[in-house]
Amino acid sequence: MHYTILLIDDEKTIRSFLSRFFETQNYTYSLAESGECALELMSNHSYDLVIMDMHLEDFHGAELFPHIRDKQPRIPVLITSGYTEERDLASILQDENTKYLSKPFRLTDIKHHITNLLS
Repeated sequence: MHYTILLIDDEKTIRSFLSRFFETQNYTYSLAESGECALELMSNHSYDLVIMDMHLEDFHGAELFPHIRDKQPRIPVLITSGYTEERDLASILQDENTKYLSKPFRLTDIKHHITNLLS
């Protein structure tokens, strides 16, 4: 099956690193460097998975997450962050289609999460 992923991360190196990985896995993908850009993309496209950094310049993940759910209520979401904020993550991670991956991560870790969320 062919999957389409939306990557939301304001770090250019992460976007570049994961886009190369997506290409090796034959995923179609879109890159968003901000929450605003991501919401615009989601207004015009449908995705099978969102990978979202918790800390963006224009949105915090706890603010962006409900907007993603409004656009696509059942879409799996993988949240990444180099910071651990239990209070913000606790409510988001109650959603069964949402997982968390701490930065820095290895490709084997992200591949595992993508496979599980898309299955």
